[in-house]
Amino acid sequence: RKTLPKVATMLIIVSFLVIVYAQRLVEHEIADQQKEIADQFHHVLNKTKLSLTAETENLANNGLLINSLVDIEGRRQYINLLFNSFVFAGIKNSQISLLDFEGRIITSNLNKHGLIDEDKWADAVLHQGKNYNQLTEKGWLFVAPISYGASPEGAIYAHVPLAEVQALLTINLLKTDIVYISDTKHLLFQTAEMGTPLGQIFKADVIENYKYHLSSLADGSSIYILQKTEHAYQQVIVFIIVLIVALIGLTVATTYSISLAANFASQTLHQFVNSIENHDRHAQAKNKSSAETDELYERTQLKNQVDGLLEEWFATNVSKEQFQSVINSISESLAVFDLNGRCLLHNNAFDQFKTRVLT
Repeated sequence: RKTLPKVATMLIIVSFLVIVYAQRLVEHEIADQQKEIADQFHHVLNKTKLSLTAETENLANNGLLINSLVDIEGRRQYINLLFNSFVFAGIKNSQISLLDFEGRIITSNLNKHGLIDEDKWADAVLHQGKNYNQLTEKGWLFVAPISYGASPEGAIYAHVPLAEVQALLTINLLKTDIVYISDTKHLLFQTAEMGTPLGQIFKADVIENYKYHLSSLADGSSIYILQKTEHAYQQVIVFIIVLIVALIGLTVATTYSISLAANFASQTLHQFVNSIENHDRHAQAKNKSSAETDELYERTQLKNQVDGLLEEWFATNVSKEQFQSVINSISESLAVFDLNGRCLLHNNAFDQFKTRVLT
């Protein structure tokens, strides 16, 4: 009874410490998993950017397109048909256009679409001969110069609508969402509906119910890795349930073990006490038997002495007074009776005994 509360208290303390440790462990594990997913998405983003940049450069290095910038009359026979056959990044409604050295559209697969952010890329591409790519709220833009000789004579302009970017960057994740926003806080990519339309300013308050990890990239854009709180801590909940079940089982097993141990100890103690009592009884009986044996021995010895004295008395001429003096010297009570119960002789110790009994 005294041990069980102590064991229960110890189990409660240990359980609390284990739960706290498990929660912190899962927190670190969730953070590591989310960071790994953010790195994975960043890798997909860069890989896709490099792939589309390479596709744009390949078109810019195409000999037929380079020649079309010089052979203005001859290109009319094929250039429109050629661009109408292009499907940039495998997306049908993506725009791909051929530009002249002033940045004007020569031909395009989508004639109704104009150019976007021309002020950001025109000088770098058409004058400096540099590649340009940028993912903004307007879509993903790629521009590559077409060089003829030492200077650019035109450019390949490719644009993927923002809504189509989702198909290029999506990765399969279980119970985890990704949000990618630009340096201007516009929503560029999301794997689940977050309440903010693509291209609009992303409001961070929509992630209050999520366990999230934020990765900031060098260009100022940000990646949010989101998990619903109940999903993120699902491992903790499962662990706590398993721990509670284990503790209940451990408590029952401990209680049962303590009960068995107590019963065994009680039986052992009872047997020990019975053994001591039996030993005491045997010892008392032995002592009693020994005392009775000693008393009987003394009586026998005394009787033999008396018989010897009587024989000596009858065999010799010892006077009665002398014999009486001898038996009076015996400290034990002594009396001799005949068959009729008459007292023939006795010593002084017998007189004293008789007086104590009668009084």
